[in-house]
Amino acid sequence: MDSAVVNYLIDNILSVLAIETSLLWGVRDAVVDMKNELISMQSFLVDADKKGTSNEAEKTWVASVRDMAYEVEDIIDRFIYHINSQRIGGRSVRFLHHTIYFPQNLWVRHQVATKLHKINKKIRTIPETVISIVGMGGSGKTTLVANTYNNDDVKKHFDCWAWITVSQAYELENLLRSLIKEFYESRKEAYPAGLSSMNYRLLVKTLVNYLEKKVYLLVVDDVWDTNLLDEIKVSIQDSCLGSRIILTTRKEDVACYPLGGKHHVHHMQLLQKEEAWELFCKKAFSSNPNGSCPLELESFAQELVGKCEGLPLAIAALGSLMYSKNMSQWNEIYNGLNWKDHEIQRKMLTKLWMGEGFVEQVEGSTLEVADSYLVELIFRNMLQVVERNEFERPRICKMHDLLRELALSVSIKEKFGAVYDGGEEMKECKARRISIHKSDGELKSFTGMSKLRSFLVFNKSLKTLPSGSKMLRVLNLEDAPIDKLPDELFKLFNLRYLNLRGTLLKKLPNSIGRLLNLQTLDIGGTQIESLPHGIGKLQNLRHLIMYRYTGNWNEFRYSIGMQAPLNIGQLKNLQTVCYFEAKVDMIRQFRSMTQLTSIGIGNVKEADETDLCITIQNMRLLCLLSVMVTNEDETLRMDALSSPPPNLQRLSLIGKLEKVPQWFRSLQSLTHLQLHWSRLAEDLLPHIADLPHLGHLTLSNAYVGKQICFSTGFPKLTKLEIRNSPQLSKIIIEKGVIPNMKSLGIDSCIELKTVPKGIEYLKNLQELVLAFVSMELQHRIEGEGSVDFPKVRHIPKKCI
Repeated sequence: MDSAVVNYLIDNILSVLAIETSLLWGVRDAVVDMKNELISMQSFLVDADKKGTSNEAEKTWVASVRDMAYEVEDIIDRFIYHINSQRIGGRSVRFLHHTIYFPQNLWVRHQVATKLHKINKKIRTIPETVISIVGMGGSGKTTLVANTYNNDDVKKHFDCWAWITVSQAYELENLLRSLIKEFYESRKEAYPAGLSSMNYRLLVKTLVNYLEKKVYLLVVDDVWDTNLLDEIKVSIQDSCLGSRIILTTRKEDVACYPLGGKHHVHHMQLLQKEEAWELFCKKAFSSNPNGSCPLELESFAQELVGKCEGLPLAIAALGSLMYSKNMSQWNEIYNGLNWKDHEIQRKMLTKLWMGEGFVEQVEGSTLEVADSYLVELIFRNMLQVVERNEFERPRICKMHDLLRELALSVSIKEKFGAVYDGGEEMKECKARRISIHKSDGELKSFTGMSKLRSFLVFNKSLKTLPSGSKMLRVLNLEDAPIDKLPDELFKLFNLRYLNLRGTLLKKLPNSIGRLLNLQTLDIGGTQIESLPHGIGKLQNLRHLIMYRYTGNWNEFRYSIGMQAPLNIGQLKNLQTVCYFEAKVDMIRQFRSMTQLTSIGIGNVKEADETDLCITIQNMRLLCLLSVMVTNEDETLRMDALSSPPPNLQRLSLIGKLEKVPQWFRSLQSLTHLQLHWSRLAEDLLPHIADLPHLGHLTLSNAYVGKQICFSTGFPKLTKLEIRNSPQLSKIIIEKGVIPNMKSLGIDSCIELKTVPKGIEYLKNLQELVLAFVSMELQHRIEGEGSVDFPKVRHIPKKCI
């Protein structure tokens, strides 16, 4: 509505400007200026009309523009009336106006021009923007703002200006003092007396009084939370209109915080390939003619720039580092740079944090608190999301190289942590955490290990463990080629996280029971077959991972669990156990463990149905369930499960099913379903098509029919895998079904001669993977001249 008012007024002004030039003598310039100002503000009003004003400051801004538009309209209409009264009167009347009434005519024109100039000035000083610049560290936020702030043409529009850098650690009173000093210095004025001893209330009063009736420019750089903005908001109210506030931040909520006036958020974009190359060359080859890259270095330099992923600070720093270097030095620097694209799984990261004691202990929701920390780091652009799950929660993350280098430098400086990469021998460990990336197999002894809290190994050749580290909380030995654990390990009474996954261990000693504070024990992928009785003493254990993969997904038994002692039922804090081999009375032992959220059970027999269903039905918090029968001829019976856990998200059933369990339809929270060796004669799809959150579906020898038809439903399914179906000859996908499919995998379906009918309807499909399929099927889609190539042309990635 308000934009329509201004639009109407602009049309009105244009009609005025069409009047004979002589009749607009003395006011034309003022009318043209008014038109230009209103046009520049029109886009803001259109935006406000579309989305509505979100806060009182924006409402005030829009109202100010509207009121002034009405005032301009009144002035324009009066002037047009005056002009027309001259024109309508005829020649004699016009003669009188030009002679007798000429002084009065001059006064009217002067009055109109003066009024328009005053309103024009007011419009220019209406607060258009609190400008927020948001982006990840190193994206150029501060540089962009500094170029504006240091521009003299910009500053001449303001009475005073100030720049304060906040960062994460700040004291409010010190910031206010710095703000006052900056404003006073910008006008070359002396600070107020007693500034250093003023309290918060007096500082605010001083600032408010000083800024009253001044048009100011304020930059608030590197803001991490809205608390500061809440505190200083009252001090920076724009009393005389026209001031501007610019803030930079890595956080979206800070960028959108209302400080008054029309708010504009600018998102920093990473540099495109050409822009990145231009910046790098400007830094690295400024001494060359035209700043050009030597031909012998071009491919090398292009690779280096690509590693920076468009981040300006990284590109500029790298370019400066490479300046005036020869080829040998380039090689040396390149090999010395620690490029690391290691992907970090959310679950592992949160378990490490909990093991370190970094996570606030909140009854019943510790894991949720840890997840919130991860989300916060992503929100602040400290971590980048590589993959999300069906609920858009981060599943895999990574850290940008530049941020990682920065984090390492801060960690070393503050003795928080260090990385050993096999280079110079570390004679003394001053850091409280150490990560081993490279070694010669033997960890050379160095002092200071008594202070160590975390020891992480990312090197498969390490054969020795640190000694003298009695205070260890976290020990990660994943994939280390060790077959025996030293006795010293079981004296680490503070140990909370122990990862032995992928090691050569064949046995876990009974002394594991001495690690009374252990929260996570991961022995997956080892050669351990059974757990010792001492495991029952670990009353603080929350996560117990114990499985072995056989290495062949195309066989019935692709994984094997471990045997657990009966006293495992005493672990009342245990949340995850994945997975154990059931034996006599073992399933009943878990019946009282209602706190479990994940469980995997192997070696299940038909006779276990009743106990199994009662046990599962009691686990109302269960999110992950995996059940495997003892062999491929055994039938998995779970029909007695009348009410499955309401929050079940992942379900894996391995074994023969006589029919589709009726409780499948009630799995309203299910995101992943895997059926392995089910060999159903009944069509499964109608039972699961309407599950609202099902995202991943894996069918491995799950159906004995010759045809699978997706005729309805599957609104959230993004990944479908069909394996080991030697009898399957046709897959049909009706139009409109599985609209969000991104990945389709077909493996060992030798009778399938054509691509799924309707695959051309899957417009969001990003990946098609075919393995061990017929040559006929391969030939139908290989090459642009093949029969079915037009149906798969839209798929970016095809693996055959």
